[in-house]
Amino acid sequence: SEHISIQMSSDTPMQVDAYLYTEYEYTMNTGYLYEENTQTAHIWVELANTEGHRLLDGHLGNGEMALYLDGQKTDYTISEGKAWIENTYSQSSTAHLEVRFMDPAGNYYGIREAEEEITVPVVEKEEETDWFFWSVIGLFIIAVAGVFGISYKKRKGQQTIRRQVSDLSSTAQVETAAPKNDFCGKIVVYVIHNKNDIDYPPESINLFARCRRESITLEWILDTCNLPLDLKGAEKIIFKPGADRSLVVKNNSRASVLIGRALLTKGQSYNLYYHEKVTFIFDQEDAEIEVHYKDLKPNER
Repeated sequence: SEHISIQMSSDTPMQVDAYLYTEYEYTMNTGYLYEENTQTAHIWVELANTEGHRLLDGHLGNGEMALYLDGQKTDYTISEGKAWIENTYSQSSTAHLEVRFMDPAGNYYGIREAEEEITVPVVEKEEETDWFFWSVIGLFIIAVAGVFGISYKKRKGQQTIRRQVSDLSSTAQVETAAPKNDFCGKIVVYVIHNKNDIDYPPESINLFARCRRESITLEWILDTCNLPLDLKGAEKIIFKPGADRSLVVKNNSRASVLIGRALLTKGQSYNLYYHEKVTFIFDQEDAEIEVHYKDLKPNER
């Protein structure tokens, strides 16, 4: 505060009424501090005279000034010669500030309104993982993979079918080129020797009448003739009908097989013609079997 002295002189007594008015020329400054956590702007207003003295440190700080924010009178606190107010801002905005003086003994000259741009920092939010979106993408990929898998299987199946049809067609052509042979004639089975030295009478089978199959085995022949001989590997000796009414013999067993005096090679096929015989020798079972291939008589057909 400043002290003012008034001196007067008069030759006669008189009554003096003195009225003192003060005049202030000031500048108005504004600013703010922003708290992101609470989204609160702490706005301050400072009034200073031409000498740089803060007016709010004087008598104005005793409630002689009213402060308005956006046209609404608001309460404020004084700190460090500044008037502070608080307001919440969720986005950038402009704060309109106005001061009004209620000092009856003072005149104030200066700008009474100001605008302060409140800038709210843009907080970049971390993008949350959209699990629904990625779930849809995952299901889409699985569905596409399933469609391709099914399509691949269908194409593969079609190729297999075409290949099978082609194979069947080729087989049909081969069969057409080479007509299927049927069993002809008959066979007569002789047990030359067996482990128990039992004499078995010769047994015959009319192949033409009894065989409606593609092949027969020595085991089948022995069973059909009711010969109780347990010869290991007899099921691996195969007979098939061949060309020119022959009988094809193939040995896949360990037995020794002869046509006449010729020893047959295991796994190879040989033709047996009418009035020829094939001999089977089983060393482990100490048995010898002969199968004679003969033509049918007219009354046997």
